[in-house]
Amino acid sequence: RKLPPFPDDCKTEQHRLLGCQSMVWIVPSGDAAKLDFAAASDSAIVSGLVFLALRVYSGRSAAEILATEPDYVRALYEKLVEAWLENLRRFSAAVGDRVQVLQFNDDLGTQESLMISPRMYRSILKPLNADYIAFIKQRTQAKVFFHTDGDVFDLIPDFVEMGVDILDPIQPSAGKMADLAGLK
Repeated sequence: RKLPPFPDDCKTEQHRLLGCQSMVWIVPSGDAAKLDFAAASDSAIVSGLVFLALRVYSGRSAAEILATEPDYVRALYEKLVEAWLENLRRFSAAVGDRVQVLQFNDDLGTQESLMISPRMYRSILKPLNADYIAFIKQRTQAKVFFHTDGDVFDLIPDFVEMGVDILDPIQPSAGKMADLAGLK
């Protein structure tokens, strides 16, 4: 399905969601008792993710949105990892050891900070990322190329611990990522 039409005059910096390479615009309406969201993206894949978020959160109260249980996020992410692993199994069977680098993406940062707290990353997403990376390392000689935009400085030790070989991009315009000496 597609996102509902989004007015071009709302595609402004005021409504832009910062931190992603794709352009995403979101406009809230309503009040604390019931919030609705309209959104658009210039990317088909991101539009699908935005559609899912709107479907979950539009029509809810601010209190309901803030009280979203981490278990919901964990369950959603577990489904994504299951799909990634199944695709990787098929891919590995087809290409064997001929692939030198495997890339996965998970934008975790904005221009100013992380999108989620380090604690939440470490409790929900990191174990699943680590499983995915371990799956790659156990079955292939491929290097793990991890793409994540934004200021992810505080998570770099976690990426190294999990076995990420290549971090892309190093975005010096994003927060603490400007500390190039500290990145070494």
